[in-house]
Amino acid sequence: LQDYIHTLIENFAEKSSRGYFTRLYLMEMANPTGLVKEKWKKLIEPRRQKFLKLIQAIMKKEHVDEDVIFCEMSIMSQCRALLTVGPTDIVHLLGRPLSPEVIHRLANHITRFSLAGIRAIAQKG
Repeated sequence: LQDYIHTLIENFAEKSSRGYFTRLYLMEMANPTGLVKEKWKKLIEPRRQKFLKLIQAIMKKEHVDEDVIFCEMSIMSQCRALLTVGPTDIVHLLGRPLSPEVIHRLANHITRFSLAGIRAIAQKG
C-alpha cells in the first residue's frame, strides 16, 4: 500500500507529461468533454483494479464492494490534495517546499492513516 501511495503522490506532484495527464483528468472531471475517457480506461483503470484488489485483501473481503471503493476514494482524495495546493501554499503550510523527503513522509502518513481507517471499517463489518 505504501509503495502505491508513494507513487501516486509522486505522480500528482510531478510537473512532467505524466503529471500533466493527472491535471488534465481533473479538468475533465470539472468540465467533461469525453476526450480523456479512452486514455483513462487504457492507462489508469488497470492500476485502479490492482489498487482495489489490494484494499480488498487488507479488508479480507471476498469481493470488491462499496466499502472497498469508499476506502479507495478516501486514499485517492488524500493523494490528490497536492493537485489543489500550490507550491506557495505548501511552503506556507509546511514551512518548506515539497521535496522527495516531504513526499516520502506524506506517503507514510497517508499510508498509516489509511490503514487505520481501512482496518476500522473492516472490523465494523
